[in-house]
Amino acid sequence: MTLAIKIPHGPAGRDQLVDAEGSLGVELPAPYRSFLATVGGGHTGDLEVPGTDGMGVLQELYSATDLVARNASDAREAGFAVSVPREYLLIGEGAGGALCLQVTGEDRGSVWWADFDLAGEYEDEDPHQDVMIRLAGTFDEFLELF
Repeated sequence: MTLAIKIPHGPAGRDQLVDAEGSLGVELPAPYRSFLATVGGGHTGDLEVPGTDGMGVLQELYSATDLVARNASDAREAGFAVSVPREYLLIGEGAGGALCLQVTGEDRGSVWWADFDLAGEYEDEDPHQDVMIRLAGTFDEFLELF
């Protein structure tokens, strides 16, 4: 891993990961699950997200507990998070958007940036694939971007 966590949340235990997967109703892709088990997320400082032309800044990767809270139905129906399609989990946040992990479909395990500036272009409150910017094929590949 090359991405530096400035203020770590601490590793997630096996029970936390099992509980998170049960609450979310998905099996987390192995590279991301391993990250939660060894690092657990944390504050990253202000990291410019590649591919966003400087408009996306990652500031935090969620812990297993935060992952569940940020993807609960009521949280996903507030603000710009409503524009993120349901095949993605919100796994981090920052200025201009949210870091997401695709958890279903052929591209399962890929990492995306939900660009909330693009989300503001839609008047309805429906998910839009157009707000998603693909960053990497796996979470490990994403970490190596920094």
